[in-house]
Amino acid sequence: MDISMLREFVILADNLNFSATAKQLYISQPVLSRHIQLLEKELGIPLLIRDSHSVRPTKSGRLLARRLKRILLELDRALEEANQLDADIESRLNIGYLIIASDSFLPELCHRFHIAHSGVHLSLHALEIDEIMEGVSQGSLDIGYTTIVDGVIPNGLCSLPLVQEQYGVIVHTSHRLASFDTITIPDLQPYPVLIANREVMSSASHAARQFLKQGKVDLDIREEMNDIGSVKPFLLSTGGAAFSVSHAIAYFGAEYTFVPIEADDETAPVIAAIWKKSHESELLLSFIELLEQTVSTD
Repeated sequence: MDISMLREFVILADNLNFSATAKQLYISQPVLSRHIQLLEKELGIPLLIRDSHSVRPTKSGRLLARRLKRILLELDRALEEANQLDADIESRLNIGYLIIASDSFLPELCHRFHIAHSGVHLSLHALEIDEIMEGVSQGSLDIGYTTIVDGVIPNGLCSLPLVQEQYGVIVHTSHRLASFDTITIPDLQPYPVLIANREVMSSASHAARQFLKQGKVDLDIREEMNDIGSVKPFLLSTGGAAFSVSHAIAYFGAEYTFVPIEADDETAPVIAAIWKKSHESELLLSFIELLEQTVSTD
């Protein structure tokens, strides 16, 4: 089985867009499509559901993509450790990041760090909130960038708050709620509300349910958000609203808007860097210092 095809599938399962994935991988869209078809044939299971408007993973495809992320992360780490034995590399940092939490500063940060430490290899891994927490806690990641949704991080981890977030919903600009500056939780009652799938993002799903309970109304909650790519098809097909943090709107076009939700709960999510106190090193602390400088100048 070709590992590169597995990597392509994992990235496609995140993006849910053949064109964007092919561009990211520097291959043509027909080549990517052919690779996915070959992978499905070799595995003997359908991985994606395709139609004229969208692409989304099957249940088997979603499970495989989630497991493959962790397997490929461990494989990359093993290969890096093996290569480091023979390569003239000063050191390396394994970085896990939540796409919506890191895109605004991570590219510039990596550029600055490379200038200051050209011999250090940065290994980047796009993961979900729970996977980042687990990776940092277990030591497979040196540092992670994620959204802390409940204000609590595991014992032994340090955190550096970077950007204050706000809870709200993402809706199409034609939606009735799009004309409001802010809404309350009861305003959502007439519409299906998309939240994170607990099997994929258990902490985000739990935080969403806890927050929405404040409204003391029965909501039509759909626990079907597997990634950013799954939001648009839901909004277009149901006329609903997607519960989200404010920063996520950067991944939607001008035809979508973010509407903040007023609530009694003052525990707001925050984008933060997390790392294990016992794994601090001069190199990691230098990286964190550059992170603070990069975010402060954004």
